[in-house]
Amino acid sequence: MYYELKKRGFNKTGVVSGSDSMYTFSIEKVKQFEPILERFCPYTKLYIGKKWENYSVKKTKEDFENWKIWVKENDVKTQTILDEEIEILIATDCLSEGQNLQDCDFVVNYDIHWNPVRIIQRVGRVDRIGSPNDSFGVLNFWPTDNINEYLNLEDRIVDRLVAVRLTGAEVNKDLIDRLSERMINDNTDENQKRKLLEQMTQSIEDIEDSKSFGFSDLTLDIFRQELNASIRLDAKKWERIPKGSFSGFKITNSELCPTNGVIALMGYPARNKTNQSHAFKTFKLIYLDEQGKLVDDSQIKTLTALSTHFKEKRNVPEKVDKRDLDELNKYSSMFETYFTNLNNTDSDEYTKTKAEAMKGLKSGSIITKVKENDSEHGLEELLKKENYELIAWMIVKE
Repeated sequence: MYYELKKRGFNKTGVVSGSDSMYTFSIEKVKQFEPILERFCPYTKLYIGKKWENYSVKKTKEDFENWKIWVKENDVKTQTILDEEIEILIATDCLSEGQNLQDCDFVVNYDIHWNPVRIIQRVGRVDRIGSPNDSFGVLNFWPTDNINEYLNLEDRIVDRLVAVRLTGAEVNKDLIDRLSERMINDNTDENQKRKLLEQMTQSIEDIEDSKSFGFSDLTLDIFRQELNASIRLDAKKWERIPKGSFSGFKITNSELCPTNGVIALMGYPARNKTNQSHAFKTFKLIYLDEQGKLVDDSQIKTLTALSTHFKEKRNVPEKVDKRDLDELNKYSSMFETYFTNLNNTDSDEYTKTKAEAMKGLKSGSIITKVKENDSEHGLEELLKKENYELIAWMIVKE
């Protein structure tokens, strides 16, 4: 995220983690993150947090401006820090306790931990006595609707925040949008409260689990990391693999692979006679059953299925390996059916592709927004089979 922000022109950015930290005014990583925090929170870390000879701090926003004028005339080292002020700080939970970051006026929870106390701790770094800000904001990124429905993450966290509140802990009702509504409408009697607390106690192991649920679980970062590691190990091996390569595996996990079929990766737009050297603008990862119907539109589930079966013995029908035309046509017909459904305006495939085109969100990557009437990358072009190139496909059989 740090490097992506830099690419987009955010030049006053820092990142702090439990191992290495860095910021845009230094070309090297640093072990100590205090210099970064001083640049992010000069009011808290410098003006209030340090003793100054020949200057008496009054701890007001107005006097802070006077202090900066004084520093400019009397302290070159501190002035350098002020000149390198950081406006955006990316941090792991290593900053969730014991740090005063009152200068900050907006907290973005880019991952949501199973334990809501972690969220409270993060906001508590900012919502502190002595803040120079009249107000601050909190933005929580939640999973996409289908994954959120699958995990019921928001409901679980709201339930636990209510439970935490019942124990006597202070919980800001505006921390999560739906929490305010729950607190206002909460008519639980003592028995219901006792039941909720018992439920919380029973799931204490889950609450204390150190795993965070973040965008690495919602995007494809974990799979990108595995791929990058493999490429670093032997990049030339991957470069030698021709387009259209195939393999297969026997299903060992019916939940991830509920039916026979094919998993295929396609790139858009396909190469043509006038454009032989280009980068794909987007990709489609699809899992089709033997009738050519889309089994699941969740890339994460499909990639998890591939990852789970990664070490299984290769399992490909003998006729396919011998390039039997009739056998290959069976798989070709699956793709034909898929693209037929894709062009049916009443189909789920069409609705999903149209939504992707309008939002500019493309299977595992983000590209510039695609307009429906854009002749080059409009919706009509995204529906044409000839505009896709088959990169690789995997036969899935019980």
